[in-house]
Amino acid sequence: MLLALTILLMAGFPVTFTLLGTALSFGLIGFGWSFFNLLPLRI
Repeated sequence: MLLALTILLMAGFPVTFTLLGTALSFGLIGFGWSFFNLLPLRI
């Protein structure tokens, strides 16, 4: 995860989108689609 984050940041992507995309993609890999049940529904 740290390697992917570093590569994407060095490629020039904005920090917020890089953190969001990396966290969501690794969350989906680790937990599957049930990962979205862990997110609060009030957002």
